[in-house]
Amino acid sequence: MTLPVQARSTDTRRRLIEAGIVAFSQRGHDAVNLTSDVLEPAGVSVGSFYHQFADKTELLIAILDEAADERLRAVVPSTPARTERRSLESDIGEAVERFFVSLDDEGHLWRIQVRERANTEPRIQERIRRGRVTWRTGISRIIAPHNRRDDDALALAVEMIVALCVGLIATYLDLTPEQRSARRRSLPAQVASFICDGIRPMIGAPGRSSAWPVQRGR
Repeated sequence: MTLPVQARSTDTRRRLIEAGIVAFSQRGHDAVNLTSDVLEPAGVSVGSFYHQFADKTELLIAILDEAADERLRAVVPSTPARTERRSLESDIGEAVERFFVSLDDEGHLWRIQVRERANTEPRIQERIRRGRVTWRTGISRIIAPHNRRDDDALALAVEMIVALCVGLIATYLDLTPEQRSARRRSLPAQVASFICDGIRPMIGAPGRSSAWPVQRGR
């Protein structure tokens, strides 16, 4: 049965995005050959591609845009107002575990984000910059309830976490499946502990057994 025109267009776009995710993850934007790396694996003609996208950069941007919100929701889900006090360890530990689940499930997308950070193409730079701002906001939402200092301290803690996560993405995804499996059970807890120990002095968060201060810091 022949698909309706709109359904065919949607199917074509999906196949191009799926092929693009693999190609950009493995080769990077500048090294991707549109025909051999995207169109042939997707089974899409040149004409059909240009009906969907102006060029390979626009395809990459569509991939970045589509993936950004979904991965942010996976790692930093929207939550209702707190009904009880939680520890820094609990909030960071849960976020780190979700982060590793996302790395396992969407490794190609994470690798694209890291690979294209140094890309000088203005359209890509703008999307990467926008993504960084969104992620900083999401991470701030996790640790802000534990911040007992000022906004500058919170921003510094967020930057430390972002830098650590960028390194983790590259390092973890470069492991073989066997190496990942061997590290997967213990690594999230180790990372969470490292983050908590690093940012607690920055934001003045209480320790595991400390009482929460009545008033925020300076």
